[in-house]
Amino acid sequence: MPISTEQIQTLEEAKIKIKQSRDNFRTLFDSIKNLIFILDRKGIILKVNKIVPDMLGYSEEEIVGQNVIFLYPQDQRKETESILADMSSVDIQTCRIPLITKGRIRVYVETTINTAIWNDKEVLLWISQDITEKTIIERMREEARKRAIIIKEITIAANRIDNLAELSEIILDRTLEFLDFERGGIYLRKENADVAEIFYSKNIDYKLMKKVRKINIHEEPHLSVFGTQKAIILGNYAEIRPYISQKYGIKALVSIPLIAGKVVIGALTIMKNSEYQFSDFERNTLITIGQELGNAIKKMQYRQQLQESRDNLEKRVKERTKDLITLTHKLQNEVYEKKKAEEKYRNLFENVGECILFLNPDEKILMVNKTSEKIFGLKKRSIIGTKFDKFVDAKNLSKVKNHTSISKKGRKSTYEIEIIRPDGEIRNIVVTATPQYDKKSVFIGTLGIFRDITEQKIAEKKSKELELKMFSQSKMASLGEIATGIAHEINQPLFYINTIIQTLLEDFELNDVDKKDAIQGLQNSEIQVQRIVSIIQHLRIFGRADDKYTVDVNLNEVMENSLLILGEKFKHHQIKLNKKIEKDLPDVQANPNQMEQVFLNLFQNSIHALEKNETDAEIEISITNDFQENCIILNFSDNGMGIPKEIKEQIFEPFFTTKEVGKGTGLGLSIVYGIVTDHGGEITCESEVGKRTNFRIVFPVKKID
Repeated sequence: MPISTEQIQTLEEAKIKIKQSRDNFRTLFDSIKNLIFILDRKGIILKVNKIVPDMLGYSEEEIVGQNVIFLYPQDQRKETESILADMSSVDIQTCRIPLITKGRIRVYVETTINTAIWNDKEVLLWISQDITEKTIIERMREEARKRAIIIKEITIAANRIDNLAELSEIILDRTLEFLDFERGGIYLRKENADVAEIFYSKNIDYKLMKKVRKINIHEEPHLSVFGTQKAIILGNYAEIRPYISQKYGIKALVSIPLIAGKVVIGALTIMKNSEYQFSDFERNTLITIGQELGNAIKKMQYRQQLQESRDNLEKRVKERTKDLITLTHKLQNEVYEKKKAEEKYRNLFENVGECILFLNPDEKILMVNKTSEKIFGLKKRSIIGTKFDKFVDAKNLSKVKNHTSISKKGRKSTYEIEIIRPDGEIRNIVVTATPQYDKKSVFIGTLGIFRDITEQKIAEKKSKELELKMFSQSKMASLGEIATGIAHEINQPLFYINTIIQTLLEDFELNDVDKKDAIQGLQNSEIQVQRIVSIIQHLRIFGRADDKYTVDVNLNEVMENSLLILGEKFKHHQIKLNKKIEKDLPDVQANPNQMEQVFLNLFQNSIHALEKNETDAEIEISITNDFQENCIILNFSDNGMGIPKEIKEQIFEPFFTTKEVGKGTGLGLSIVYGIVTDHGGEITCESEVGKRTNFRIVFPVKKID
């Protein structure tokens, strides 16, 4: 039966609805903020939503078709395979295993796996939620919780126990358990002497005890503990004391000063039979333990002295009334508790590792801690009462006032400024400003925590200088490699000019000068001279060390400039060059010397790869404009030997080369990678052994205002 017009129209409407439904599904699929993977039962990725390549740095083409295991960190893949195998066999299972981006950065996610039907086949639907920030917060909370527990236990023990030996045992055991260390001891310094002796120890054998039971505090490794009040934390003790490490099996050692007030009264030393890497959390906790134990020991000594005084007092006043004795005890307890609280908070404020200060609304410094002396280069008494504008220039003072305005609105802020010390030294500081209010909610000033990042800034500057030096060395290496070709490019026009001159001289001697031919020959000679001048000027510009400036650059012109000094190499190696350059290419904002270095290194890399191709050596280069993505795409390929899979991931690493010794520095592709990424671009390589090698480079197009 023939289909009626109404039925055809109904079918067409159904097709349109199906297409709309698919489009709506795809839009919904790509708009979901979680990472979604559709996999077959073998773990092969069939489909992903848009956020997957955006977050992980891969293109969708690089992800689809791969086994999902390649998106997990190398050191966790075996564990991951086992966990994922168990999860995929049961519906609605959840795990927390980080993914790894193309830039090797871990992204912490929580993944839920379900089975589903897609294209009439059973598949695995993986939905991963980004919990990086949540994971960091949880870790910080867990560390804070652990630290609070151990400090609380030590504080309670210090307040509850009057016996120093019992307290030492509890704290040493708890510290060893906290770090999973095997042995250690607590040293107490002899009063008015340069000797410290172990008061309590655990698991220290006879031979080692004989050596370390009593020490001179001015000898290593205890010098910095007693002399500078700083903890010694050595994760690899064997490098410092190889003989002692081997003889007594000490691989890691921690020595924490026991500080009471400003005096080191002892040290807590613990040892481990294997190397150990300490976290900042563990370091800070150990230092706090040392402070708590030092205060506890000093308190016990005070208690003993107080008890002696009390006994003597009781003998003198035993005939006084009971009310007077009760009042005396009460006053003594109040004084003691006040001193204890005052000492505890004063030590915490003064010994914290960062500068803390308080500014009133007029930017006048009213309070600072001891650490501020290192930043401001002045004693505390010279800082307090000073207007803050004394330490900053107008630009930084304006920034301080802007953030003070933010504080007045009740918001906490973090910003960076420069502090000018009295000696002229400038320190780079990161400030965290927190507003302070009185009981009536009136703004009374700003509490600032200052962190000194000067050394970090210096290190970053040195890193940039080293990068520029390495780039300059690579340019010189490139010039060295193409020197022979440049000489030939210059010799050819020189030979032509010499021939014209010799011909004219002979014509003059024979008095047979053809004026028209002579003029033509001289005009051609002038063209050759200009060719030589152009080559030399270009080499001078290319060899210049200053590569920090950027201008509008046309990539086609840069490529032609690089070919100007490489032409002879193509002829010598009989390499065919195919160029596919789109017309009217837009400019990119770049450094022309660095862009030329990219072309030179890529050309020379291909020339080396084509050395064994005797007849069909070919390099193909295309430059196109992607209007939708607002970028220029450069594809650079050759039909050389190709790159083995096992080394392809290493080709952009500095000093990695497959050439023989003396035939390459291994900096070429590393320099290319650095220049491309510094200009906001991306570079990828596709290659197999025996097939073409293609480098794809994407540069953002300069935005037109």
